[in-house]
Amino acid sequence: MDSAVQLALMFKAKKVFGADDTFLSFPVSPLPYTKRQLDFFAQQDADALRHSLQNLQAFSTLVNLIPSDEAWLPTEGRFLWEVYEQVLKEAQFASSTRTAEEEAAYQQALAYLRVAGEGGVWEESAPVKAYRQHKDAYLLAQQKYLAAKSTAECATDPAELQRWRDVDEPAQRAELDALQAQWIVVGHKNEVEAAQSKVVSLGARSPMQTWAEWNSRFNREIDTLTGAADNFTVFPSLFSPSNALEEGAWKPFKLSEQEVKVLLNDAPAELRARFSADNVASSVASLAFEFSSAAILRPWFVSEALRARFWRFADPSKIISDGGRPPKGACPAYVTAIVFARRVTVEEKRVETAPEAKPFDGFRFTVAVKDQERLARISPEALAATQPRPVVTSPAMNVRAAEAVSPRTATMRVANLQAMRAADTNVAMAGPVAAPAVTARPMRLSTVAVTRLPQQSVPVTAPTAPSPSPTPSPQRATSDDAIYILAFICKALPKSPDPDLTLQW
Repeated sequence: MDSAVQLALMFKAKKVFGADDTFLSFPVSPLPYTKRQLDFFAQQDADALRHSLQNLQAFSTLVNLIPSDEAWLPTEGRFLWEVYEQVLKEAQFASSTRTAEEEAAYQQALAYLRVAGEGGVWEESAPVKAYRQHKDAYLLAQQKYLAAKSTAECATDPAELQRWRDVDEPAQRAELDALQAQWIVVGHKNEVEAAQSKVVSLGARSPMQTWAEWNSRFNREIDTLTGAADNFTVFPSLFSPSNALEEGAWKPFKLSEQEVKVLLNDAPAELRARFSADNVASSVASLAFEFSSAAILRPWFVSEALRARFWRFADPSKIISDGGRPPKGACPAYVTAIVFARRVTVEEKRVETAPEAKPFDGFRFTVAVKDQERLARISPEALAATQPRPVVTSPAMNVRAAEAVSPRTATMRVANLQAMRAADTNVAMAGPVAAPAVTARPMRLSTVAVTRLPQQSVPVTAPTAPSPSPTPSPQRATSDDAIYILAFICKALPKSPDPDLTLQW
């Protein structure tokens, strides 16, 4: 993609998937997957289990890197679980206890939000599972509506504008209203959010008890996967809904030539200057694909811990986030959701000598990097190391999970990366399948409520195909099984720690 399309796509994606307290981080190097590489629950035999554990470790490594910019670069070696563990271990707490009435209200709210699961481990209650299921469906439909609205409002064809106003917009608005009503009634929206708010507010009234509850969910003995080759421990992270990659979940997204022009004009001055938007003419007539989005689910992580005001570090110079715009610190933001894309089709503008059509080979947002000199300093080996790696098999079946997942790129030497690539051979298996190439199974994953999108009565529409012409423009498209990460949705942290000085310390 040329820089004009990069900017237009980034700007539209921010309007569709962004929010006031989030920002999008776009991959500088393509991140392609297959559905099998995003399957974390296959357990029909030992080989399937080994594959799913490797997939889970690779995905967890990727989505727990600390984002710091709108460009997703493999230059930071910090992970969310490292920062979180530091907070849990080193925090000092204010002194406070709940009254008997507050304790009763707190326990009532907790009882509504969670139930005792297998082995006594707490898991989400039925109302919370329904809440997340219907919230996911509403948000995905809202993203579909915003994507279609942006394209329609930039159209120059009166018939297309009329169709949007009279047919498509009312239909999609009705779908949104129906899904919101289901979220409120069937998904217990008001009740769940009221209980969540009560747990947060009353939890701050008894810091030590609340902190003990959070610590109980972060256990390196039972909540981690460890690669045997380099002893690299990963806290598993999943995406939810689990059927986000199934047929009914995909929604259309199109970027037309006219829309590119409008988006370039509307883009902030800083982005326009960085992309040289006034001097760049795009060679792309349209870009179309299907998208799906999913939240990142971390059973070991309580985000409120980083926002709570009843703790502080003994060393005041330790900063998780300074709360600035953009925030800075050990963890200025973390990934909360992910946007997938598939079936990407790029239509080039017609030229007298049409270039040969080439397959689409991934989203590259190189101009998203504010410091282009920084990008030039990153080696191709470091960029390549972030790519999803093929599942490894060998005759001895002695392959370690760490050899099949993306490594900690900031601390790995190029020689190590090359050595790992040399081990990636797809040799036919000989002999029985051995145990999974991971030293520990994350025991609590069975209690994690990974929701599914509810059945939709509204048919899923595919991206509008370009109008036929006597001289068709060259097109580039992905294969049907390629799934790309279009963007990471990241939540910026407020000031942390930000101790409430009115409390007793």
